[in-house]
Amino acid sequence: MTTSNFFFSLNRYRTALLLSVMFFFCIGSPPAIAQGWERYYGGTGEDIGEALLSTSDWGFLVVGNTQSFGQPGGDQGVNVYALKVDVDGDLVWQRAYNTAFYDRAKAVVEIEANRYVLAAEASDASQQGPFGLMLLEIDERGVLLDTFPFSLDEVPNLRINDMILAPDGGLLVAGFADYYADKDDDMVIMKISADMELEWHRILDIGMNDRANAIAVIDGGYVVTGQVDSEVEPPAAFGDDIVTLRMDEAGAIVWQRKLASDQNDEGNDIIVDNDGNIVITGFIDTDLIIWKYDQGGESTDSLRFSMFGSGNVGEAIVALDEGYVVAGYTEVDDFNLDQLLLEVDQSLDVVWSTSNGDVESSDITFDIVRSKSGGYATAGYSGVDILFDPQLSLMKTDEQGQIVSNVIRGQVFHDIDVACDLDPGEPRLSGWLVRATGDEKTYFATTNEAGVFEMRVGLGAYVVEALPRNDYWESCFPGGVNVGFNQIYDTVGVNFPLKAKYIDCPLMEVDISTPWISNCIDIEYTVNYSNQGTGGTDGEASVEVELDPALSFQSASLPFSFENDTYTFDLGEVPYNTEGSFTIQTFMDCDSIVEDQSGLVTARIFPDTLCSPADPGWNGASVSVDGLCEGDEIVSFRLSNTGNAAMVSAKSYFIVEEDLMFLTNGFDLDEEQDTTILLPANGSTYRIIAEQVDGHPGNSFPTRAVEGCGTDEEGGYSVGYVTQWPENDGDQAVSIHVDEVLVDVPDVAMVAHPKGWQDSLISAQTALTYRVFFRNITQDSVIRVIVRDTLPEGLDISTLEFGASSHPATYDIYENGVIKATFENLELPVDGTSPEDYAFFEYHVAQTDGNTTGTVIENSALVIYDYNTPVYTGRTRHVVGAPTTTGLLDIIPVDVNEPEWASGVTVKAFPNPATEYITLEVEGLQGQRELSFTLMNLYGQPVRSINREGHQCTFDRNNLPAGSYIYLVRADGQKIAVGTLIIR
Repeated sequence: MTTSNFFFSLNRYRTALLLSVMFFFCIGSPPAIAQGWERYYGGTGEDIGEALLSTSDWGFLVVGNTQSFGQPGGDQGVNVYALKVDVDGDLVWQRAYNTAFYDRAKAVVEIEANRYVLAAEASDASQQGPFGLMLLEIDERGVLLDTFPFSLDEVPNLRINDMILAPDGGLLVAGFADYYADKDDDMVIMKISADMELEWHRILDIGMNDRANAIAVIDGGYVVTGQVDSEVEPPAAFGDDIVTLRMDEAGAIVWQRKLASDQNDEGNDIIVDNDGNIVITGFIDTDLIIWKYDQGGESTDSLRFSMFGSGNVGEAIVALDEGYVVAGYTEVDDFNLDQLLLEVDQSLDVVWSTSNGDVESSDITFDIVRSKSGGYATAGYSGVDILFDPQLSLMKTDEQGQIVSNVIRGQVFHDIDVACDLDPGEPRLSGWLVRATGDEKTYFATTNEAGVFEMRVGLGAYVVEALPRNDYWESCFPGGVNVGFNQIYDTVGVNFPLKAKYIDCPLMEVDISTPWISNCIDIEYTVNYSNQGTGGTDGEASVEVELDPALSFQSASLPFSFENDTYTFDLGEVPYNTEGSFTIQTFMDCDSIVEDQSGLVTARIFPDTLCSPADPGWNGASVSVDGLCEGDEIVSFRLSNTGNAAMVSAKSYFIVEEDLMFLTNGFDLDEEQDTTILLPANGSTYRIIAEQVDGHPGNSFPTRAVEGCGTDEEGGYSVGYVTQWPENDGDQAVSIHVDEVLVDVPDVAMVAHPKGWQDSLISAQTALTYRVFFRNITQDSVIRVIVRDTLPEGLDISTLEFGASSHPATYDIYENGVIKATFENLELPVDGTSPEDYAFFEYHVAQTDGNTTGTVIENSALVIYDYNTPVYTGRTRHVVGAPTTTGLLDIIPVDVNEPEWASGVTVKAFPNPATEYITLEVEGLQGQRELSFTLMNLYGQPVRSINREGHQCTFDRNNLPAGSYIYLVRADGQKIAVGTLIIR
């Protein structure tokens, strides 16, 4: 690849555009240039990207020249410019290298992992030379490691156009000897060893004014393309002809070929494809060309292509598995050049072609690479005119060369005076999600610390909304703002005033987490808190934390008080739209918790009262549950109504034993009434789930699990079942972190909670929490880590909330739904093994409305360490098993191994609860069977037993104490039903 000499109509183009710009100056400043997906870099001077590499971290390294930046103490001429961007085009670093008065990088190669050499032409005198070759070696952070100047005695002015890596690890440099007016230019090929010593060079006199523009490796040598003065004298012909030649390993010419027209022709790039074909691109007259030769120099295929009928130039070409993609530029009209991208198949038939660029600026592309994340990336420059300080540009396209170029940008702010306009001093709202909904696609963006958002969208009509984070806020535009784009490269500004629905009302949120847990180690928990309401906390905010019994408290980063097993941390005043965090150091016991057993910590933030009015259907009743292990003999669940009114109607509770339904029953409690359900401790994991009363405020999900109570026949107990279900932390003010003890900890992982029943099944109502954790798996310090997660369609990105993280991170949501967390200045030790040696962050997201039974939600993330190849986390998997949680509970099988002839049997227990007697009636039993009815207490001890030939029996209470009982029904000696009942 090389930058061509500007072609045929350039002078006409410059003159016409200059007149156009002068016209704008006469009538006033032109409107701001609309920006598309294309990213721009540089400063106030001229900045141009000449060459591009796709780096191992899926980002890009661009080199060129700058007049905007210089090294301290250096001259202010043109300097070598290099910049590194990540996979999303975000700038990682940029550097200017001042090795001479005028130094311009033309090519870059990776000589070893994360080590690069830039080839520049450098002059200490002026922009007109004389020039020599300057090689600059840099590391992955752009640090200049060394410079290597080269000159040739017989070449007073050495110009550089291309450089490639030679098969032996050395370098091949292509350019030309500029003899000024003394004699015609000659091609120059230089071979430089891996030790940066000149091995040989060749000065090739092909004709008049020969120039080598690009070089590639072929078996047994090299191929070069460039230009040579036309042999036909004007006016019959003008300008240059394309020359292509093959050289052996020593640089001797094997063959050479010319392509000529009566106008200007140039060969700008050359490659050797997987089949050994030699393919060049450039232009002939006003057409972009692609030309193929076999290894013997015979022409096999060719293409001349014109986009708009005027000038078309191919600057760079990449090979595909079946074809090629060429990048360059095209003359749209007298005032505008656009990027040109073209894909052809092996026969050079056009697959697709596209142009990208703003009508008000030139968009010139000099290099192209295949992006490791898919599609293509191109480098060049963009500006009103090449004379007026263009900026270096980087475009990232899809597989068809398309970019998303229209921009919606604006601010989201607190409209204090409720005037629905932006006034000085009105607070900007950071971290808010903005959505643009179109007919075919929806785009997203988040606001930064200044409340500013920017999203790129395609053509079409959109409804743009700033999504209120909760019902304390309402938009001045509740239905959104209609925005339409009928042309590319357009920009629309939209500000979103948000009004306080409940004035000066805090809404506190807390999240507590840690990367992973294990026994006999120190574990640090991070508590993240925020105020998402409309007012501050008046200095009364606090967080209460309860630790798992297996955890012992060590220290905390905030002062605290301790009472009744609860640690209280005073936060003081927490203004709205702010957040903070603190840490708690603990130690996990060595013996009382085992692999895969769950450890649980709870955090609750205050104030936790809600300003939004209660549902009119709620009468004040409130169901809660609790559970504990009493002396390793009894599992005790307490079901309570902690509200200020009796329940209006009966609800159901469910007790799951491991992954089987143990019992279900109804309950109806008066104000402040409770009931206790006792189960024999046998090492099984039990969980109670109760239905909440209708209209209850918030997202209450009464549930509690008891694990490790008692032992089974082999002296052990079950583990791994607690995390299958959500915990009761759907409200913002509560966070329950439950995790399983790990022994073999992965280096990089994504964990989802809940896992789902039988490790995958969830209801369509279940929100998910994802946690990504990672340690330093490199052999060096890690400065920057990126975690990227493209949420699957089954999750609603508009509900996304970021939670706790071990280190400061910045969060972005890109237009295509990518969540990105960027950690800067990490200090993770190499080969760390404890939780404190890991970094993590977690986020919460609800499912998409309308997920149907059978919907599969699979998710994984990408972790990128500095400049290294990305590492994938493991994949999480969920399957929607039922529309509701109750529906999911209904499909869990009951722990009854019933015979086939008992399939469909149901048992009615009435009245239930009972006071004096209770009747059990069997329905759906086939044939005549001998039935036995047994009533047991919750310790599993029989207290009544009746045999019947009929399908019904009645138990008299006969002084049985009030409480819960289990009934067991057998037919012909085989168990066919089990359930529970209550006697008052």
